[in-house]
Amino acid sequence: MDGLRLLRPGDDIGILALEIVAVDDFAPTIRKTWADRFQTELARFYPRRFDFRPPQCSVLREEEVTNLGALVSLLVGESGRSRSILQARRRLANSIDRYAPDDPEKLIEYAIALESLFLDDSDSRTELSYRLALRAARLLEEDLESRRSCFHTIRDLYKFRSRIAHGGSLEELKPVEQKRLESVLLRCPSIVSRSICALLERGPSAVGKKPVDYWQELELG
Repeated sequence: MDGLRLLRPGDDIGILALEIVAVDDFAPTIRKTWADRFQTELARFYPRRFDFRPPQCSVLREEEVTNLGALVSLLVGESGRSRSILQARRRLANSIDRYAPDDPEKLIEYAIALESLFLDDSDSRTELSYRLALRAARLLEEDLESRRSCFHTIRDLYKFRSRIAHGGSLEELKPVEQKRLESVLLRCPSIVSRSICALLERGPSAVGKKPVDYWQELELG
């Protein structure tokens, strides 16, 4: 499921039904249970979000199937087991498990996921949002305009996240702020997913470098 969510970050992917078949007398036996007949006593076998209804469904293309296979191999490999990747995967899953597309708690999940990926080299707590945004923009984008857009999206994410974390509200935003919030909620799933995929392939653990050396080379390269 993590592979599918990384492959299609804009889709609402989750478990709609679950069936556990007993293989011996001591294994649990659960008949197929659909979301509209969800049973509380089975909740431990489900993610918190158990009703997934994406607005559009499409079959995976052949290219996507190939990419999914490669992605799953990375997820179960050494780089996929790094603490930063595992944390980011959990936080991305948490954001998807939230029902409302505009749930402000999603912002906190996105921010923690990106922190675990891009700020794993130091205990310093200074200029977090600047360093994170800079590294993400350098890693993910190739041209100046794309990097600038990615950079500002992450800086906006941090501003909204800080407002929530300090007890603020996002209900009475000015029109310009509302537009920026909508952009953050729209773009962040892709930024988090692309970051996980990129660091699985060529992050510090994948290339055998210390995080502090890897990030310095990226920033100065």
